[in-house]
Amino acid sequence: MYLPENFEELRPEVLWDLVARHPLGLIITAGPEGPMASPLPFLRGEGEADRAVLTAHMARANPHAAALTEGLDALVIFQGAETYVSPGWYPSKAETGRVVPTWNYEMVQVRGRIGLKPGADWLAAQVDALTRAQEDRRPRPWAVSDAPPAFI
Repeated sequence: MYLPENFEELRPEVLWDLVARHPLGLIITAGPEGPMASPLPFLRGEGEADRAVLTAHMARANPHAAALTEGLDALVIFQGAETYVSPGWYPSKAETGRVVPTWNYEMVQVRGRIGLKPGADWLAAQVDALTRAQEDRRPRPWAVSDAPPAFI
């Protein structure tokens, strides 16, 4: 991603805060079938050597899921606020006319390798954690346990 130095943000706590506020990331991978992208809600955790780990759940019915392999390179993009910036907003427009339109945006790109976690126990815990991350802010949160066990 092109990032002019005067707009660069390198503080991990600021970057991870954007991920926490906008957890729907676009995971992008490329394999023999070409590039694929899927929007997924992500959670951040800690891995080995204090490295951040992103976890998500992708439905088996998603064709992207069949293309994922252990160790495959991935890019996940999280986007926050964004807006168009008109050249008319710059005082220098009247002075020199040397202005151009641009876009103001918040974005974090996370690169890493895919790790697959098969197993019903991991999946149940992941779906529960993803649900709690969104529902806990609601006045009457829904829980996975509210659904009939046979449905789950």
